[in-house]
Amino acid sequence: MTHQTLQKMQDPQPISLVNPSSNQQQPEDLQRLLRLMTYGRWIVVLTLWLTVGLISLWQFRFRIQLLIDSFTWVAVRYGLAYHQGAAFGLSLCLGMTIAVLGWHSRTLLFGLSKPEQLRLQQQAVRIRQQGPTHPLWRWVCSEQKRL
Repeated sequence: MTHQTLQKMQDPQPISLVNPSSNQQQPEDLQRLLRLMTYGRWIVVLTLWLTVGLISLWQFRFRIQLLIDSFTWVAVRYGLAYHQGAAFGLSLCLGMTIAVLGWHSRTLLFGLSKPEQLRLQQQAVRIRQQGPTHPLWRWVCSEQKRL
């Protein structure tokens, strides 16, 4: 392969399939879409903690009081074993939090992978094609300046 071919493969330019003249607007659209995805994931985590997490902690309230008085790993084990619904709820909340935190950290440190960039570009193109009837169009493709 030539040097130019390798350079094109490493640095793909976002191309709008709908309107080629909007290529300068496309990166801003992708940034807005990525920001919306990030906010959406954290909202899901927050909602899980405020619903499932609080209910699970409420079911553990007596066991937590026992653990505050005298902490042992056996008490933790029996608390989780005899309150399986609450243990599942806390595991779900903790798992989603760690997954979103890992995804967000990787995105901040290393950026998006090529497949994720391609998927984001395709999603932005679909939103732009559908126009104002798409629920995310107002936030992703709107030409208004935001603070």
